[in-house]
Amino acid sequence: SEVESAEAAVASTGADRAKLETDLEAAKALLAVAVAEKADKASLLTDAERSCEGMAAEKRAQEELVGKKKVEAKEIESKKEDLTAVWEPLKASSILPQQWRERNKKIASLLADFESCGVPESLCAAVGIAFKTKAEERGAFAIASIEAAEKAYQKRMHDMTEAVSAAEQA
Repeated sequence: SEVESAEAAVASTGADRAKLETDLEAAKALLAVAVAEKADKASLLTDAERSCEGMAAEKRAQEELVGKKKVEAKEIESKKEDLTAVWEPLKASSILPQQWRERNKKIASLLADFESCGVPESLCAAVGIAFKTKAEERGAFAIASIEAAEKAYQKRMHDMTEAVSAAEQA
């Protein structure tokens, strides 16, 4: 009977072993699924990180564009103020002859603005000379050059204003 009980114990151990092997195989299958899910999630995380990096780069580009628009808007305002503060007194010859140094500084400042706006050098030279002549003594060429320079300057200001407006709408 001891033999029978030992044989029964061996048979029971064999059945337990088969059950354990089945459980082990099931655990291995679950582990494989978990590893695959982890790889998928890691891939999704990497994609999300790339997307965030792209969005951050786009945001930086937009912020740079906004900053550039603000600078351009300030530049336009500054140039418009210069036009009023510098152009009008020169055009009207309202600066007294004794203040010729001030007049020459204003002419030089205005001509620098003109050159930066793409006004031809020859027109700048003609305007510089015309502004040194009293308004009532200016000839037809001086008057025409002042008008042409004013139109070129206003066109440049208009173009810059349009460019800023278009950039703001975009």
